Amino acid sequence: MNSAPPLPAAVLALVDEAERLQRAGQIEAAARAWERVLGAAPEHARALSFFAMHAYRNGDLATARRLIERAAAGWPRTALV
Repeated sequence: MNSAPPLPAAVLALVDEAERLQRAGQIEAAARAWERVLGAAPEHARALSFFAMHAYRNGDLATARRLIERAAAGWPRTALV
């Protein structure tokens, strides 16, 4: 079973920021924060899931599927759909 590796405090702070912005409905700012998360942790499940949902909402089902499969493959207990 795969498990998520521990993340540095700086990445955890970015995750917190991305989630806060997303909850506040600031989707563009959240996307920029999630991009920074992926820059530091390219297989971060929540970041991949965010972009998968964005692709899904925009009708890009192939990209949505690819991203959610990456999230699930890397961290099967963490992927959010």
